[in-house]
Amino acid sequence: MGDSRTQAVGAPAHDRGWVGQLASRMPGWRVVNLGISGGRVRDVFDRQLPALDALPVAPDLVTLLIGSNDLFSPRHRLRLTADLTELLRRLPTGSVVGNQPGTFAAALEINRIVDAAVRRRLP
Repeated sequence: MGDSRTQAVGAPAHDRGWVGQLASRMPGWRVVNLGISGGRVRDVFDRQLPALDALPVAPDLVTLLIGSNDLFSPRHRLRLTADLTELLRRLPTGSVVGNQPGTFAAALEINRIVDAAVRRRLP
């Protein structure tokens, strides 16, 4: 679920984005890519989590790389901390969540939120 790289935009084939490459290394795992090009955190709530819930069989792995489109929009950045915190709370246990690239303050804050959510779920 997440950005255009999840959808393999710019990759030579639909299965050569990072999710497709990961899935090819995990034979027998059910990996479903619900990525949306240009997606924001609210899109995950509104479109991707309902699609995940509607799957007849739960995937073995849920990956998420989201937030960069929110970070670069001042209008969406205002809600990002609260929305991302809620999203991380709602993801299935064992989900893999990517951090934001960059060392600017807003990206570091988002990464802090992701890291804190991971620590809360560790046994």
